[in-house]
Amino acid sequence: MSAHHVHRPPPLLGYNAPVYLMRADGNSAPQYPAKLLGTAEHEAVIVGGLSGRPFGVGERLIARMAQNGNAVGFECTVLGLAEHPFPHYFLSYPDSVESLDLRRGRRVPAMLPTRVSLDGARPLPKPQGRPCRGTVLDLSTTGCALSLRHPLEDDEELRLTFALPGRADELRVTVTVVSRRTKDGLYIHGMRFKDDETTRTALSDLQRWISELQQYTP
Repeated sequence: MSAHHVHRPPPLLGYNAPVYLMRADGNSAPQYPAKLLGTAEHEAVIVGGLSGRPFGVGERLIARMAQNGNAVGFECTVLGLAEHPFPHYFLSYPDSVESLDLRRGRRVPAMLPTRVSLDGARPLPKPQGRPCRGTVLDLSTTGCALSLRHPLEDDEELRLTFALPGRADELRVTVTVVSRRTKDGLYIHGMRFKDDETTRTALSDLQRWISELQQYTP
């Protein structure tokens, strides 16, 4: 049995709450449902209920959940795995937790690894020959925020491909650049979804995902 003294996490993280885990650096990474069990001396977050042993010590993960009407997300590192009295992981305690009120129809924090391609003629940089990757930072039914290492021009159209937590299939959407700012050396772009058939199908799945998050809130 673990020697750590277990505390309930702060209210923002909830307790005994459903949580989805995914690798932070993966593309179309699988989503692993789990349960947030508590914290250890505010140094680790404890999660259990995973099927198998999908993660190794040192891996960077993204955790997402819904609590008290909020969509919550944070990044963490796998610190260790305990087998007794049942298998459970120790994850690093987050430095910060992003939270957004779902019931007000605002954007939901996401942090989704994303493949990016341009609809226009200008090519995107491909580091070491690999497809361009970005991160969707938040989502709504009208648009998203996209983080990239290089800037895009206003009104450029892009195709984004990513998977939602708990979903095996990828979503493909067409977006238009509407704004740009810099943060920590990255370019954060405001994107608006285009009204085409592929995007409408993806937005239907997105709305269902948001509704499922809301089911976990009182």
